[in-house]
Amino acid sequence: MKPQIVPLALTCILFSSCSLLGAPDRSVTTLMGVQDGSNGDVSAAARPVLSISLEGDQNSMGLIGVFGVQVSAGDFGDLNEGNVNTDALSLGMTSGLRLSPGGWQQTFRPFLGVGLALEYLDIDLPSGPGDGIGLGGYVEAGLEYDAWSIHLRRVGGLSMDLGPGGDSDVVLDQFMIGWTSGF
Repeated sequence: MKPQIVPLALTCILFSSCSLLGAPDRSVTTLMGVQDGSNGDVSAAARPVLSISLEGDQNSMGLIGVFGVQVSAGDFGDLNEGNVNTDALSLGMTSGLRLSPGGWQQTFRPFLGVGLALEYLDIDLPSGPGDGIGLGGYVEAGLEYDAWSIHLRRVGGLSMDLGPGGDSDVVLDQFMIGWTSGF
């Protein structure tokens, strides 16, 4: 996919997701956790990840539109000093839908999510520094209890040209705990 097409594709995805975000009960979820590269040269020790998501109100079918941004770094406030064998930075945007069964109590709900992710990765490889951008999909599962949530997410299908490291199929696993506030 040509680099100029990626922002256009993400804009279209974001626009379609925003149809659910027009509801009166929008919310913002702040998530913190760890991200681990699971494939090839990108696999390393877990790195901290911070994510902020804008979520729409749940419709009658149990669907919620979600748009989020994430940042992960090899040295994120010295939280994992000495635990990283590659220096990496990743920036990401996700846009998708989350399904939560309507029959569950409002304070405790499981959910499944699916969508598209645009990820930028800047990493120091043994062959030298490299960076790349990729558009792929993500799936997630989790639980919400009142305003707290736990998210397990896998971002995959990211084919990146990492410079001297060559092409790599990148998979990112994320485990995050979040807090939701409405506005």
